[in-house]
Amino acid sequence: MRNILNNSGILFLTNFVKEMTKIPQRLAVVILCLTTFYACKKEPNYQGAGSPKAGIKKIMSLTGVTPPSLPTLENGILAFKSPQHFEAYITFLDAVTDPQNYDSTRVDDNGDTLEFDRDEILGTIEADLGFTSIRKITHDNFMQLNKIGWDKLEDIPEEHFIQDAAIKSTLNKDLIVRIGDNYVRCINKTLSVRVDASQARLFDAFSKLPETATLNDVFLIDPVQQYSTVFDLAGSGNVSVFGKKGNTLGYGNLGIFHLKHDAPDCNYPRKIVFSYLDLWQVAWGGLEASFDVDFGDGSPHQSFTSHYTQPGYTYAYIPNFTHTYAQGGNYVVKIHAVANAVGPGANATTANLDYPITVLDNNCKIAYKNTEREFHSVPDGSRAWSGQIFVTYETPWFFWDKMRVHASTASWLRDGNKWKASKSEIWHQLHTDRRDENNCNVLGQVDGDGWSSSSKEISTHRTDDPYAWNKISTQHGIKYHNAWYYFSKSLSICD
Repeated sequence: MRNILNNSGILFLTNFVKEMTKIPQRLAVVILCLTTFYACKKEPNYQGAGSPKAGIKKIMSLTGVTPPSLPTLENGILAFKSPQHFEAYITFLDAVTDPQNYDSTRVDDNGDTLEFDRDEILGTIEADLGFTSIRKITHDNFMQLNKIGWDKLEDIPEEHFIQDAAIKSTLNKDLIVRIGDNYVRCINKTLSVRVDASQARLFDAFSKLPETATLNDVFLIDPVQQYSTVFDLAGSGNVSVFGKKGNTLGYGNLGIFHLKHDAPDCNYPRKIVFSYLDLWQVAWGGLEASFDVDFGDGSPHQSFTSHYTQPGYTYAYIPNFTHTYAQGGNYVVKIHAVANAVGPGANATTANLDYPITVLDNNCKIAYKNTEREFHSVPDGSRAWSGQIFVTYETPWFFWDKMRVHASTASWLRDGNKWKASKSEIWHQLHTDRRDENNCNVLGQVDGDGWSSSSKEISTHRTDDPYAWNKISTQHGIKYHNAWYYFSKSLSICD
């Protein structure tokens, strides 16, 4: 079999045995409206800025999918004109890496069938842009390791903590992309930061943060958050935005609140855990502060006292506190702080923060998290396959209601005493209920599947509506000696 992008651009995708099962009309439009699905293979009419190079033109011809205006390259960083431009480009990458968008009746000039390869398609697009992505770097590193193989299946690493191939294809080696007037830096799986592009020194400091950086490490760079916004994508179940600002703390001093709350426990949806509260002040000595918290529901206030010292900036920090609301609704948590700082110009000052919060009677939103990879072997032990579910947000640095739910299946070959990634016929199916996020009532179902004769297949199911997907179920299969073998997985917010 020849590779799709090293030949005349003709693909024969054999035995595509699964089609998308029935999807509610509304969600089908949401998922597919931005792609040219099963398009006639006409030469596309490209309306974007600039002219696509040969590789992208070939992909356009094969799929009938036309890209938006392509991003530009600035100092090794992809630059998009706006969040909407970024989203449109992600939609394009999803479409051209979907096997269903390729004509299944074509062979090359020698009569050979051609092979679908997601990473090579993305690599061709990146090469045409002159861009080296973190996807290429980590995939190339993984394939080098794969030549040696692994003793145990459990030893096989993920290529990267970011598993969404389309997102990885937009990030450079330092996990940076420019969107509009902001740089976005992914620090690790749970923390990202958006920085004003005009603030070069600040951007450089964020760029140097290691993957092991903590929330406090991020805040130390720009505690005032005048030019940056920090995002926490922790698997606690919801996305919390930091950077709540308090009032000025006396002459020459500035106080900042950072406050977040975690997703409630499945069994106690009205019990809210506030997992981070701090107040900053410019002071060279220690800072001691007292906090009075009014939860906005008429219940008694809670009071806390804390102190913590950092050179230059000083902050008072409360690790966590909880409150259980009698019923769901919209509340405003009011925090009043009194700070006593030690150092030049320091004095006793006060600050206030209003923190709006929505409390639900039910908790049915899916978390940003993954299942663990699960491995199974065929009866003779010569091959294995793995399955995983993971959930991401479409553009978490700008939009919070657009979700991407992925099902992933991979195949592995026992080569001597080593396991290696190897091509097989693999298949998976995904099912989830769409629920009203306010009361968890079922609104409909999402069903889809993916099939490939490669070493890995990932299906991405998207929604532009803020539905709650509180449980996802999948089946993962491999074909071996004309027999199919399967196992099932599920992902729930309560896991």
